[in-house]
Amino acid sequence: MESLQNNSRWRFALTGKQVMQSSLVVFWATFLSVISVALMLTHWVPLPAPSPNQPVSAIVPEAGLQSASLGFGWSHDAESDTPSWRAYHFIYSQCPCSLRVMRHLANRLSLDDIAETIVYVGSEPPREETLLTENGYSIDVVSAQELFSQYGVQSSPLMMIVDPQGMIRYSGGYTSRKQGYAIQEPAIIEQVISGQAVDSLPVYGCAVSKSLKDLVDPLGLKP
Repeated sequence: MESLQNNSRWRFALTGKQVMQSSLVVFWATFLSVISVALMLTHWVPLPAPSPNQPVSAIVPEAGLQSASLGFGWSHDAESDTPSWRAYHFIYSQCPCSLRVMRHLANRLSLDDIAETIVYVGSEPPREETLLTENGYSIDVVSAQELFSQYGVQSSPLMMIVDPQGMIRYSGGYTSRKQGYAIQEPAIIEQVISGQAVDSLPVYGCAVSKSLKDLVDPLGLKP
């Protein structure tokens, strides 16, 4: 009888241990699922971009409008006697998708009939600075805070095309899908300058501003 009771206690203890182990496995699997979903969202969900067909001054926050400068790009052409078409490439130093776009840009000359500026979010100029300037690009190095306060932009990689009157004619991404190999900005620029209607491509990449990072990556899984 005593032996039977001991066996029952052993089976109960073993069952309790198994339940605990199973619970830990379920908890760990759930945790990994949450992490996986969060990473997928940060990589595959299109990020916001300023709307086209509005003046650039409309997207700069009020604090930026009250500052001495609207940013290198927005104020640069206003001081020119011959306003021209402008393309802005917003590149984030901590974003692999952005850096891939910048390498693509560094391997071609800036296009005719448009002034191209790379707005680089980082603590120092990009490694490709010399090559980019030799190929005809202007470079503006800004912080994440300055990107929003001076340009009204919160995500990257993003391209904006502005006409000589300061109206945004394109605001969007470079590829039709995440990490797509076909970077389409030369064709987009040519079509916009020629007056064709171009649908903005989704922005697949990284949040830059703190508010957008908190929204799309609340767990802080990305840089």
